[in-house]
Amino acid sequence: MHDSNIPDNLLPVTDADSDERIEETSQTPRIQDLSQVLDAMSDHVLYAGDNGIVLDANAKAGRFYGREHLLGRSYWDVLGLDAANLKQALERYPPDQVQEISSALGQGSYCLRIVQLPAGAAPGGFVVLATDNKPLAQAHAAYEERLDENITALDNSIRLFNALFDTAKDAMLLLDSKRRVRAANPKACQLLDPDRAGLTAKDARSVLLPADHADFDQAMDSLGDGQSWITRNGGLDLRGKRLSVETILRRIDLEELVLYQLVLRDLTTQVLLEQGLRNKRAEVEGMNLALRSVVRSAEEEKREMRRAAVNDIRDELLPTLDRMAREPSASMRATYRDLAERRLHELSEGRPDTLSPLLLKLTPREIDVCRLIRLGRSGQEIAEQLNISFETIQTHRKNIRRKLGLTGRRASLTTFLQQTSIGRPIG
Repeated sequence: MHDSNIPDNLLPVTDADSDERIEETSQTPRIQDLSQVLDAMSDHVLYAGDNGIVLDANAKAGRFYGREHLLGRSYWDVLGLDAANLKQALERYPPDQVQEISSALGQGSYCLRIVQLPAGAAPGGFVVLATDNKPLAQAHAAYEERLDENITALDNSIRLFNALFDTAKDAMLLLDSKRRVRAANPKACQLLDPDRAGLTAKDARSVLLPADHADFDQAMDSLGDGQSWITRNGGLDLRGKRLSVETILRRIDLEELVLYQLVLRDLTTQVLLEQGLRNKRAEVEGMNLALRSVVRSAEEEKREMRRAAVNDIRDELLPTLDRMAREPSASMRATYRDLAERRLHELSEGRPDTLSPLLLKLTPREIDVCRLIRLGRSGQEIAEQLNISFETIQTHRKNIRRKLGLTGRRASLTTFLQQTSIGRPIG
């Protein structure tokens, strides 16, 4: 008795069972069981006996070669192998080795593998596998086509990069992770290497200021893909000359490589422009200061003129108007009005006559005397016209000279008075 759930082929074999199974194997090979396995395979599979004669084939081989042309023929004959018998077939196409063969029907090539079943196995003989190379060839062709496309795209990318790299207006270096220069564009060679000593393999820190080395090292160690580090402190050429540059370090992650792009942007023109702008700004500021000073001076002068005008009106015109209002003589009122109008005209024109205020200090009689002197009358004529004595006229002349500031000066009173506005029309 045995457990009905255990397959028969896994049960212990008794002597009687063994003898019966050996007898069954030797008389009736279980080809039907093998063909079910072979039909599930996508390769051409032939089963041959110990003598190499095909006993069965899977469905795919049967459709390809024709089942009626398979059975009873040797496998080397079916496959068109270069062999006349089993011995030659095994020598030229050893078992367990893969070899490429041409199809017996002239339809492409195949990979051949012969598997020799162990001696004493049931069933024995050979299993011959022929794998069509067409799908592999198609895949290979597609792979080569894609590879060519990728190579072309890579070549175009490299050419584009070289064009951009070489024509960049800024100095540009490509660095490896050890800070060594791997490539330099023409602008970098021109700016950093005036002696043409060569930048390749140089430590990138040789073109940086010593004060920036620590920050540069930290940036190299901490930057992520696409991130940047920037400083405007300046840089150095290989001679040690200081340069006005802005330094930009950028990390670039490729599939199997990490590169760093070091850009040194020349700021010489920008610095000159900024300096010129600062100078111009200082010049404009100086002009503004000067203009403000002029405006203040003009305002102060205007205020001073206003104060002077007010003083003139208060000290000269108002007294004149007051005296004119109190003067009974019409001729004297006309004289005072003439003086007032002329003084207003002088003030409005900004050309004050210093003599007019002095004339306002004279009495009405003294003014009458001045008018007649100015007209060229003699002392006696004036005395007769004003009906006063000659001595009184002389006293008036003495007082007039004193009030007009002519005492002690050798100046003709007649000439002096002819310069005044008494009796002259306005305008």
